[in-house]
Amino acid sequence: MFAHVKLGASDFAASKAFFLAALEPLGIAVVAEGPPSYGVELCVPDDECSLCLYQSAQKPSPLHLAFRAASRRQVDAFHRAALQAGAQDNGAPGLRPTTRTTTRPS
Repeated sequence: MFAHVKLGASDFAASKAFFLAALEPLGIAVVAEGPPSYGVELCVPDDECSLCLYQSAQKPSPLHLAFRAASRRQVDAFHRAALQAGAQDNGAPGLRPTTRTTTRPS
């Protein structure tokens, strides 16, 4: 269902430490990391669904959800339906290059 969920945190270091400790028993680890404005991506190795945390001064901080789709047709239909249901368009649907800066742990 989800490709990733991205959460802003006012205290990035504390949030990162909390999520790493809390999610470690579930096998979730850092798969990518950049400066606090990019943040950290947490994932089960070899999975494609991830939780991303980044530094944000906004309150409440923005929430970014990315959904998986099986086809371009499905993406376009989702976009149309979301707009008709009242969503705000923050950009047309399209391919987004990956932002992962490290490889997954083995």
